[in-house]
Amino acid sequence: MVGTERDAMPRILLVEDNPLHVRLVRSMLQDEWALTDDLHRVASLTDGLKHLNAEPVDCVLLDLMLPDASGLEALVAIRDAFADVPIVVLSAHQDEEMAAAAIRGGAQDYLVKGTIDAAGLVRAIRYALVRNDDTETPHDSDAAVILTDPHGTILQADLGADGLLGLDLGQLVGSDLPQYIDAEHVRRFALALSSGGVVVARLRKVDGSRIDATCVITALRDGHGRHTGSVVRVTEMTIQETTDAESVAMAAGWR
Repeated sequence: MVGTERDAMPRILLVEDNPLHVRLVRSMLQDEWALTDDLHRVASLTDGLKHLNAEPVDCVLLDLMLPDASGLEALVAIRDAFADVPIVVLSAHQDEEMAAAAIRGGAQDYLVKGTIDAAGLVRAIRYALVRNDDTETPHDSDAAVILTDPHGTILQADLGADGLLGLDLGQLVGSDLPQYIDAEHVRRFALALSSGGVVVARLRKVDGSRIDATCVITALRDGHGRHTGSVVRVTEMTIQETTDAESVAMAAGWR
């Protein structure tokens, strides 16, 4: 798809010190947007913060291994200083716990270099933009983050998950996450576990009550592209938010 003036490329800041990865990202973005003048690259966290302070940015693509920051240091620094800018993490390593920590720390997505194609990168950027605009509400800070294996079995969950589902963490770990999804949404949810995306679903709590929630799913893959697990961020929604989220999912092409 060739970019058009109507569908202009967002202002993207790529924080990446590896020239090869920079060329790869630029090439993938050119598959969607013919003109990539709005892609600005810096090679360090320090320069990234300077650019964010000086120029408007719609989305940050962030490498986790930089000359002046490693792990989640750069993510935390950017989120603390520019909380309204969506961040998509680009990592060279398949690490389920790191992915869960990044999502919990405010990243909109966690992509592993070498496992993502142009369409997947562009989709992640589009989704990050729409999701960030739509969900800056008090509810989002109460999101539960859940790590599953490829089959949806819960491997790890934070304290927010027990409140949403009415189970303590000891009961949640080892159970199948799809069993808590209403029948009308479970197929779409199961597909998103392997492909990634956003699903607006009704969750069944252990006491039989139901809540509407938006489930932001990052599918994790190894160096061969095999699905190794998923990070699911679940946020309870109001009725209005449920309606809005359906529109978000359709606009981002994740449904």
